[in-house]
Amino acid sequence: MLADLPVPVCSALLVGVAVSCVYAVRGRALLRAASSVIGLQIEEGGRVWVRTVGEGWSAATLLDSTFVNPWLTVVSVATRGRHRAHHAVILTDSMAAEDFRKLRVWLRWRGGADLAGKARARQ
Repeated sequence: MLADLPVPVCSALLVGVAVSCVYAVRGRALLRAASSVIGLQIEEGGRVWVRTVGEGWSAATLLDSTFVNPWLTVVSVATRGRHRAHHAVILTDSMAAEDFRKLRVWLRWRGGADLAGKARARQ
């Protein structure tokens, strides 16, 4: 399909993809974007706080798009006044093993209960 396009069009598409990759890696992977998550705190009562490069600490709400696995956890949260969600990708070697286990357990049990309650409230 791309082979049927003229060379200038293919070149422009390639440049667009390269710029998008550089932007994504710089902003998200290197934590340079203002919305990059650099801290996550969960209090005993279940209140969630997220720290971003540009906004500092903000109260957050756990979203049902949060993903929990033994080797990878993606914590998705929404903050007040922001239309897009924040996502924190946490790998097993990102924190102490016991802290990572506690986070996973909390997200599966406590966080899952909160999300189930929200789903019931919407119905």
